[in-house]
Amino acid sequence: MGRVAVGAMGGEVEIDPASGARRVRGDVVDLGGFALSGTVTVRGEPGAEVRVILPTSVDLEGGHGRTARVTGLVTDLSAAPRLGPDGRLQFRFGGLLQIAGLDDGDYRGRIPVTVEYQ
Repeated sequence: MGRVAVGAMGGEVEIDPASGARRVRGDVVDLGGFALSGTVTVRGEPGAEVRVILPTSVDLEGGHGRTARVTGLVTDLSAAPRLGPDGRLQFRFGGLLQIAGLDDGDYRGRIPVTVEYQ
């Protein structure tokens, strides 16, 4: 999500999966740094149609017991994704990080991705 400063009112940071562009809303100031969308590589049977499932939200953990929530996870996948002829499918995802007022620190977490054959 990059580096941001958050004021007393809190706000949101959104990462677009296709472009990796960062947008801030609320009492948030963009301080630069890298804003990257997540990348997933799936391997399996060439040409197989798959269904990708992302969680509705993920809590990231920071220092001193603080958390920040990521919601609205979306991908840049087509409506009916398939593995390529090499048995691979790579896609990107982004989401919306909700930050409470004056919650500083580095936040980290894992985002579980489920892939099912159709």
